[in-house]
Amino acid sequence: MKKRWLVLLIAVCLTAVLPLALGACGGGDGDEAIVGVWTDELGMMDYEFTSDGRLLVTFMGETEEISYIAKDGRLSFVDPETGEEQAIEYRVEADTLLMTFEGEEGVLVRK
Repeated sequence: MKKRWLVLLIAVCLTAVLPLALGACGGGDGDEAIVGVWTDELGMMDYEFTSDGRLLVTFMGETEEISYIAKDGRLSFVDPETGEEQAIEYRVEADTLLMTFEGEEGVLVRK
């Protein structure tokens, strides 16, 4: 249930135009520009994308690990509860990670 809560929290943040990032199936292969530590504009959540396809999401002192694939401007993940595959479009511009989900754009900045 805890992972489901994390997925829902991230989805809510994104639709509210807060930044976010997620991931889950496979990893390591694809766009390297996303690798690093990012935070939302309010500094509430940190997202660390590793080169081996792991995403560490830290919120209120708790860290959850999810897998991701970043390739061709799409960040793919699987909902850990439902197994449903999702994708978010993204692009990196200098030290800004822009993500689009359901027509809303979220912004993360590199730490």
